[in-house]
Amino acid sequence: MPDRLGAELERIDTDSARKLADRSFVRYVARIDGVPAGAATATFTPAGVMLHSGSTLVQHRGRGVYRAMVVHRWLEAVGRGAPHLITRAGPMSRPILSRLGFRELAEVYFLVDTIR
Repeated sequence: MPDRLGAELERIDTDSARKLADRSFVRYVARIDGVPAGAATATFTPAGVMLHSGSTLVQHRGRGVYRAMVVHRWLEAVGRGAPHLITRAGPMSRPILSRLGFRELAEVYFLVDTIR
């Protein structure tokens, strides 16, 4: 989704207060020098928190944006008393998450029905 990330960052940044009032689903925008550089989300439940949708704009990669968003959401989960924290890792995020102490618990396979 790199081609849509800029527009999505702008949409998240300007979303209405009504949508942002839901404290169980939280959106995050990381900025470098006041400019959106990455975005992420987290869903908080009594059972724990799911980190998802972490992305960094290509021109800001390699500067710790993704890692900072993971750590920030992790600390918020701790502050909320979340007993568990999980995420899905693709090939780009897996090495970063591993260095941060995440460990693989399961493998998820996506099946696509190509019959139309």
